[in-house]
Amino acid sequence: MSQKFLFESSKEVSVVNSASFLFVQEKALSVFRLAYDKAVALGYKLDIIFYQIRIGLFYLDNDLITRSIDKAKT
Repeated sequence: MSQKFLFESSKEVSVVNSASFLFVQEKALSVFRLAYDKAVALGYKLDIIFYQIRIGLFYLDNDLITRSIDKAKT
């Protein structure tokens, strides 16, 4: 049984990589939500949640931080 990687094309992978370095909050969060929905392994999902926490810390978005920490606990 073969599993596809996080995304189907290298273009989508590059978008995720650029979103992790360019903290444009809405754009990065939408890309990470898409990546979270497509991720299969728990490790990938936790990495995405940690990126969201970092974005929340950078923008001092307490709601995003709280939601991400709650999501990581479940």
